Amino acid sequence: MVNVNKHEIFPTVIYQFNCGFDDLNQLDITQMNTFILSNEKEDIVNQSKDGLHLLSTFQNLKNIILEQNKKYLSDLQYEFDKIEITSMWSNHLKPGQSHPPHTHSNNLLSGVFYLHSESSASPIQFFDPRVQSNILSPRNKPNKYNSSMIQFNCLPCTGYIFPAWLQHWVPPTPVDRISISWNIIVRGEYGEVGTFQNANI
Repeated sequence: MVNVNKHEIFPTVIYQFNCGFDDLNQLDITQMNTFILSNEKEDIVNQSKDGLHLLSTFQNLKNIILEQNKKYLSDLQYEFDKIEITSMWSNHLKPGQSHPPHTHSNNLLSGVFYLHSESSASPIQFFDPRVQSNILSPRNKPNKYNSSMIQFNCLPCTGYIFPAWLQHWVPPTPVDRISISWNIIVRGEYGEVGTFQNANI
């Protein structure tokens, strides 16, 4: 009898969390939406200025984001002294608008939290970072092992955390969607002690 083991190497983890009213009440959501809408211009893709994590309106969400990113890092067994939000901003896509493919350089983790969306809103789509993997691809039933792109729906009060290097985009949306994005850096030791990769950040 032949024994077979399947080894999944170099997995990419995307962490999903959902907030109930015990975590983020309706007043928080209303105040954040009102702040975003009152500080934007018409007929453009509205991305707010950085620094929302410094404003009192977003403090409850900031605390949730920090807590969930710590869980992500702990689940993946990273060692760290503390984590820090380096930037946090809002995005408001209107019908027909999109975000082009991009990554978040000079950060460890990135994430997005949906304040306002509908089931028909465009999802966030992530691309396979292994550039050689689709050069020769037989026909298949798409799944996490053979797909070049994986997507997640943008449900209200739902967040996703992912490696900052993972390329992603949002295709043109048929309806409004409002989200909060952020970047995370870990403070502490990087790399093995005694190697060129070792540094304290």
